[in-house]
Amino acid sequence: MRPRPFAVAALLLGVSCACATPARAEPADGVPVSTTHSREYRDPSITTFRSVTPAHAGSNPGRRMYLEVGQLWSTESDGALETGGLRWGSVTPFRPSGDFALTFGLVPALVTNADLDLAVPIEVAPRVRVIPRAGVSGLALLGGDFAGFAFGLNAGGGLVLNADGPMLLRVDYTERLYLPQDAEAAMLLHHVSAGLGWRF
Repeated sequence: MRPRPFAVAALLLGVSCACATPARAEPADGVPVSTTHSREYRDPSITTFRSVTPAHAGSNPGRRMYLEVGQLWSTESDGALETGGLRWGSVTPFRPSGDFALTFGLVPALVTNADLDLAVPIEVAPRVRVIPRAGVSGLALLGGDFAGFAFGLNAGGGLVLNADGPMLLRVDYTERLYLPQDAEAAMLLHHVSAGLGWRF
């Protein structure tokens, strides 16, 4: 018996439609994919988002440490004392922060001063900061038969160059007023220092 033409045409049409319609499969991640001829293609109509963990930033990337040298003098004396010191502070613009300096006199006796200040770095140009500061000071002297200490106030400012770089230059000027004890007069000292700094 010969098959009728319309039956053969209907059979061919059904087979062609079945081959043209891709089967869908669900992968492990739940995103539907199309499979045609044993190859998988991700459905372009579905967009997946993956969470990206941001790079870890330091708790305070603006902190810097400095190694300084300078001179300390009084207007009532002719000489000046050579000094060396360490300083810790921030260069983050317009954010109040602590500024701590520890200064030593470069003499056989022990002469040391500590400044604890509140500072506000101000960005005046790219990589340049002006840092006004003020706070309290403590001075200790120990040499031979002499020993003493004094407390007072200080005010000053620093200029930092290349503030965003790995190495930077800082120049400071400070006035310290040590308060009198008993019948002693107040003592005003001036200090100029310069040093190299780095991140810590």
